Amino acid sequence: MKCISVPVSLTAMERLKYDKCLDGDLIEIYFNDEEYNALWDTDVFNAINKLLHINIDDYEDEGIVNLDDLGKTQSLIKKMLLDDSSNKLLKLLLSQVERAISFNTGVFFFF
Repeated sequence: MKCISVPVSLTAMERLKYDKCLDGDLIEIYFNDEEYNALWDTDVFNAINKLLHINIDDYEDEGIVNLDDLGKTQSLIKKMLLDDSSNKLLKLLLSQVERAISFNTGVFFFF
């Protein structure tokens, strides 16, 4: 299973670095293979990678923690949703990015 996690506080984000999270530290969304492949096929991860010069990919752990980068990611996903407004998986990804912005933490991809 693939997971996109958002720590609920800076303290929780610090614990995540050391794999010491407590119950309630993370808001996590898990994707089965079919969902993950469908989300991958939207090309959102390639677009984020290109925009932020990062590497969200299979067998990679990656995170977006800079508030400016989170804002750029939010805008990118919103633009993609203009063309595909019914895509529930893009909406889930957007919700995680927006949570990270509201908590001033980050969004972490464990693929």
